[in-house]
Amino acid sequence: MQQNSKITRCKSSMLATAIIAALMLVVGAPRVRADNQLEKCRHNTEKAEAKLDRAITEHGEHSHEAAERMEDLRKQREHCYERLHQWWDGRDQSWHRNDDFGDDLHHRGDHDHDHDHPDSK
Repeated sequence: MQQNSKITRCKSSMLATAIIAALMLVVGAPRVRADNQLEKCRHNTEKAEAKLDRAITEHGEHSHEAAERMEDLRKQREHCYERLHQWWDGRDQSWHRNDDFGDDLHHRGDHDHDHDHPDSK
């Protein structure tokens, strides 16, 4: 009888451990997925920013190529904002929770935000 009692307690303990492990997996999985989505969004945005910077360097700030890359970056940020309610800015290495993801594109390179152009100094 004592043997059955030990087996029953062992089975109960194993069942409780399995339930706790399953709950941890279910609760932790959405967090991992969200982190992966943030990382993917950040990575894709930084790629779009690099393409824009390259287009500006190679063709000029007001070129057709730069305008296309600027639109790609705006769309990428919008995509992130629609899904995650935030967008990544690689220049200041931060997430933003507002929907003004296109406002800074017109002043790229204007780090003091006084709207002058570096070329005019």
